[in-house]
Amino acid sequence: VTDLRLNAPHVKAAVVMPGHIGTSIVMNSRRILGHGTAEQMTTEELEEIRTLMVARGLPAEQIPDSAIRAFMHQRMLDFQDKAPTTAAAAATIILDGVRAEKWRILVGDDAFVLDEMVRKNPEGAYEKEFLADLHAQDQLQELVPTMGDVPSE
Repeated sequence: VTDLRLNAPHVKAAVVMPGHIGTSIVMNSRRILGHGTAEQMTTEELEEIRTLMVARGLPAEQIPDSAIRAFMHQRMLDFQDKAPTTAAAAATIILDGVRAEKWRILVGDDAFVLDEMVRKNPEGAYEKEFLADLHAQDQLQELVPTMGDVPSE
């Protein structure tokens, strides 16, 4: 930013730091990577998901494949539909920030909370406790499943 201001004041740049924005990026990424829908998850993909669930302390060994597929499909829908900031609201925030020539644009209340927490404890941002602290501030619960979110059949 300083270099541009000094040497190329006509060039503007902005850093956008989004929180959880409601988009179909999860479903689109699977499709682009050739994985299909959650309902089409392969045995290998199911085992990867099951392993991740067990690592998080969830009782996934006894969950049928069909339930994991349904659970993952719902998680993808929830990522889009239950986000605290819609894609349209995010676009407005970003465009307003660019028009105001802000170089740093935080999108969504959760982005502000996350930014503050990382600034207070940058080393801790990569530890499990950091996520627990975010949850304690009612942030990002939709992105990380809890025991109550896991299907049983």
